[in-house]
Amino acid sequence: IVSGVTRSTAARSEFLTGMAESGKAPSWMNQWLQQGKVPPGYHVDHIKPLSIGGADSPANMRLLDIDMHKMHHRYYRPWE
Repeated sequence: IVSGVTRSTAARSEFLTGMAESGKAPSWMNQWLQQGKVPPGYHVDHIKPLSIGGADSPANMRLLDIDMHKMHHRYYRPWE
């Protein structure tokens, strides 16, 4: 997670509500997704990090469980 990079809360909310509308998320998540909120135990991750030019758009976002997100960034640190 990189400091100094501004993230769009509107884009994140659009991503989350879009997940609920798509029907691809597990149904238990919908009570949060429909409100544009991240389900408990998950983080929104940017597929191509913002720090190396990734877009802060729903197309560049995915949900990862917290442990997977931490492990992912333990080894994948393109901003360094």
